[in-house]
Amino acid sequence: MKRLGKAPVKAKAEPAKKTNGPRNYLEIVVDREEAIRKKIERVEGRILGFKVNKLEVGEITDVWVPYCLLKYDYHISKTSNFIKGGHRTGTVYIIYDLNEEHCFQYDQVETGELPIVKSSIPLKENQKVLKYKKTEKELDAEVRDFIQMKIMLKTFGHSAELTLKEQTVFYRPAAEIEIFFKGRNRNLRYAYLDEYAVTNEHILGMKYRLKN
Repeated sequence: MKRLGKAPVKAKAEPAKKTNGPRNYLEIVVDREEAIRKKIERVEGRILGFKVNKLEVGEITDVWVPYCLLKYDYHISKTSNFIKGGHRTGTVYIIYDLNEEHCFQYDQVETGELPIVKSSIPLKENQKVLKYKKTEKELDAEVRDFIQMKIMLKTFGHSAELTLKEQTVFYRPAAEIEIFFKGRNRNLRYAYLDEYAVTNEHILGMKYRLKN
């Protein structure tokens, strides 16, 4: 009688590589090479067709840059020469760049809601998601100071009572460009690939405007 051997042990399947990143992102709608070219030209600067800054371009990496959309309701009860009736209420939207750590007012009334895709980033090979250090508490405190000093006091002459209504972290697609000025000073610049990068983002969509 033929003796039966042991059944071969099946090799364990390797876990599939994760291809999904964090949730909430803006879609890529801009040609990558064109965006990089325009960004480098802006950094170089030109006067009468001549380059202002001599620079060298190093590595270019595809990245997702963290941002945060914050929404605050405000209420001003003190009297002011700029406020008829002695009070004012409204809503202000702020965009915070979590990578370079600065913020500006987002004009949602004029531009509309940010087209944030509320699902995981479809990460591709060689793309990376940039990390950030700010905690929610630190971010809220810094943005409140910005709103009071740059918006409320400038516009109404008074600070306001602020209530945080929304805080949403999202990611913008970009090409991270390594730039060397005079061969020594290294800088990182970002050519964004979402719809707000079609022209200067402070003109199209993400711009600062005081609303009375």
